[in-house]
Amino acid sequence: MSNGTVEHPGNTTGMRDAGTPGNPDNQVTSCKAGNRSHPLPFSGTTKMYSKLLPLALAAFVSTSAFATPDVKTFTINAPLETFGTAGWTSSVITHPEGRAFEDSFVFTIGGMADVDYGYTLNTRGGKYLELTQVTLKGDGYNIVKTGSATELSSFTFDGLLGGTYTLTLAGLSTGKTGGQYQVTIGAAPVPEPEALALALAGLGVAGFVARRKQA
Repeated sequence: MSNGTVEHPGNTTGMRDAGTPGNPDNQVTSCKAGNRSHPLPFSGTTKMYSKLLPLALAAFVSTSAFATPDVKTFTINAPLETFGTAGWTSSVITHPEGRAFEDSFVFTIGGMADVDYGYTLNTRGGKYLELTQVTLKGDGYNIVKTGSATELSSFTFDGLLGGTYTLTLAGLSTGKTGGQYQVTIGAAPVPEPEALALALAGLGVAGFVARRKQA
């Protein structure tokens, strides 16, 4: 072996290296297997490690930021359907750059209702959020929706029973100056099954009486 090359031909399991005058640091710079030779990872002197370490630490800190979400909770202090068809709209919600977020909105509905949800981004000034998951939890409910930003921007939860619910939005703040958005939640009451059945029965009776009069 020469020129600082590690040789491991065939099935040889051992590896050894030796320095040469042309490689005074005893640094292994290539690995030869059979008739092929390729550079080893981390080849170079210890100066390279001193340059790579700060970059590795920066990448770790950046990744760790997403692991600790920025959490906010908002409570709507009246039954949602009392806000009418326009629903309830949050103030502008802001999250810092490079952070995951989990925002929860707690609301009640007095009876069975279709609950509409909408999400609007503010992208002015380099702000942007990437929404990744919407979850609705309540008594007997645990609805999780995932998909693209477009798919998660608005939809309806049909026929929710009366009670208290928590709508949670999760995602990443990816804008250069953080991210901002607003959310709108509305509820349109629908008849309970028993009330609907009584209403249909009443219509049937009224129709029968009308036909008797015509006869």
